[in-house]
Amino acid sequence: MEFIRGLDSFITNLYTNESNLFSHCEDGVIDLKLFKKRADVINNLDSVLSEFERIEKRITETLNKTKLIHEKNKTAFETILGIAKPPPVQDEWVTVTRKKKKNKKQSSDQTAPQITNEIKIAIDSKIKPAEKSRVKFTEALALNAISVPTFNYVEQNGELYYVESADHFAFKLAGHMFNGNIGMIYTEEKNPEKIKDCKFAESCIKKDKCDYYHDPVKFPGSRDHRNFIASSFLYSPPGSQFKNRTRGRRFGSREHIDTDIVGLQDEETCRFNDQCTHDILCALVLREYYSKTFTCQ
Repeated sequence: MEFIRGLDSFITNLYTNESNLFSHCEDGVIDLKLFKKRADVINNLDSVLSEFERIEKRITETLNKTKLIHEKNKTAFETILGIAKPPPVQDEWVTVTRKKKKNKKQSSDQTAPQITNEIKIAIDSKIKPAEKSRVKFTEALALNAISVPTFNYVEQNGELYYVESADHFAFKLAGHMFNGNIGMIYTEEKNPEKIKDCKFAESCIKKDKCDYYHDPVKFPGSRDHRNFIASSFLYSPPGSQFKNRTRGRRFGSREHIDTDIVGLQDEETCRFNDQCTHDILCALVLREYYSKTFTCQ
């Protein structure tokens, strides 16, 4: 923290004592010494800023990893030591938990349980990754996945996870999490549901009855699946004559990828990611179903 305060003081002194660094040249006269000094300050600040970006990334990674391990330990302790919270009153959107007040006399007479070797072994076993189980899409089709309570438990290890609270599958690739389920693809439906993101988000009063999509990662408690219309998988190149060009893919063709990436809307990129997850889940189902005859490697 002393380093941070020192750096803040350095910036303040620059503005206070070196105000000429931030002034324009007058009458076309350039002070070469001042010009060189300003260039040195720029280089130094650029270097400091780059270091801060690198440090911020490492701090974020370390913090997230530490939080995840701590939550796993906390859950294991609560379960093994019998101090788990009472089952919450839960609906599709909001979870509220209330702790029962303990009798002061009774709690003071109780002795805190000791952590024995048996408890330690049990805790260690709780922290180990859960085994895979079959998660069904339909009565006939399913995939093997590791069931976890929330998205915080999804790790980047090449495994497919099933997040119970959201009814979503999830996996991490190159530091990015993909999540979703196999959705419906509408072809002629006039009023398709769960296609576009809900504009009201957390303030939506319709909750699970809303016709729009609520991503469980952004809105915990939602169990929505993203659905699609058939035309949303079609690529629309620049200059396309399609009237509803925004409903199709405006990104993905190698020929135009450099220009396509400019000007995409947030909802388009989110829908693209959800389509990728949908396709990957379908591909995994196909590979498993046709495992004996699958020729793709």
